[in-house]
Parts: sequence; structure tokens; C-alpha cells
Amino acid sequence: MACGKPANSLEGKFYKVYEGEKTLAFEFDKDSGFYHLSSMGGAVPITNIERDKKQFAVSGFLTVVIAYNISDTGELEILNGGGMEGTYYKEDSKALEEAMK
Repeated sequence: MACGKPANSLEGKFYKVYEGEKTLAFEFDKDSGFYHLSSMGGAVPITNIERDKKQFAVSGFLTVVIAYNISDTGELEILNGGGMEGTYYKEDSKALEEAMK
């Protein structure tokens, strides 16, 4: 990885990959972040990041608590979340490099 954050750190940008193309989906800093809605052209705030419980809240019209797992290779797996379920890949990670092939 090119920058200082380990691949299994939640801090950073995560992409959805489809047919070799990546789209920014999640962006986290230490205490908050954004869920990028590509279909609507906007971003929804992420709050209440609880790393010990592996969950965070996405606050839009409704607040949804999202459970996640993150691997040592940079794969963020969203376990629940009303359509957000799936695997996302951390920027500059080996997992993203492999998914783009």
C-alpha cells in the first residue's frame, strides 16, 4: 500500500468495483465519513463509527446502523444496510488491485 494507513484500517476511501471500473462508495476519517450515492449524485453523512462493535451509522432521511468486517487486504464487507450489502475495496490496497483485473 502506498500511504501510511494499514489496509485493515477503516480510515480512507473504499470503492465498489463492477466490470473493471471503480466507483467511490465510502469515505472515512477518524470519527465520521460519507456514503457516496452514485445514482443520486450526492453523499450521505456517516456518524457514530464504533470500531469495537464493527458498525457505523449512515444518516440520511432515516438513520441506518451498518455492520461491517474489514480484512487485512483492504476488503470492506458490508453485512447489512438496505442495499449497501457487498464488498468494497480500499484505495491503494492489494484487494482493489485484484478486483480491477
